[in-house]
Amino acid sequence: MTKFEEELKKSFRGFITIELMKKLVEEFGNWHSDEEFKIEEDAVKIIIAENKGLKEQLQEKATKLTFAEEEIHELGDKIGQLEYQLQQQALPVVKDFVAEWYQEQKDRLELAVYDINTSIHRKSWHDRTVIEEWFAKVSNKPIETIFKMKDGYTVEKPQLFYLKHIDMSKSDAHLNWYLAKGTDNVLIHQGIKKGKLPKLKCILKLTQQEIDSMNTGSYEQIEVAE
Repeated sequence: MTKFEEELKKSFRGFITIELMKKLVEEFGNWHSDEEFKIEEDAVKIIIAENKGLKEQLQEKATKLTFAEEEIHELGDKIGQLEYQLQQQALPVVKDFVAEWYQEQKDRLELAVYDINTSIHRKSWHDRTVIEEWFAKVSNKPIETIFKMKDGYTVEKPQLFYLKHIDMSKSDAHLNWYLAKGTDNVLIHQGIKKGKLPKLKCILKLTQQEIDSMNTGSYEQIEVAE
């Protein structure tokens, strides 16, 4: 028996027939009191509030998960960069003439190392080539370095120099004179204001190896700043 039926019997006990009560139940059986509606309304509000709170919690967790995924991705990139840097640091750093020799001899490396070491012992120091002199220096760890180059290597960037003519610069009160390249690749001297470093493209930038092959007794070597 529903609450509506109980209230109906209580209110009209003795004054209503069973048939009439059935008709009233059929007609108004879904009726609820204001108190019941209030209870149901409060229950709905509680459910809505709980669902809203749950939704906010889920959104917050989803946001944190997104941030975590981004941090993991960034961390993965950093790890990849560090691994690459460590790999590069582990590679031998050699001069350009060592790299050139290696590229020429890499298909017969063991025999080439034997040949050059034999050649070193047969020559005096002033008769050796640049690569022979490099092999002769124990501090270069030549054999260890050469075989490590099979896994890769980095070519050392050579230091470049300007050549300033000593006598011409001393005799000029305003300019220093540097070795430069003129038209048709003719060597000339270019004046640069004293206290200033040369920036003109025509002024030569030479490696130590190139300078050693020249007669540069009248010149001062000045390092080219990177």
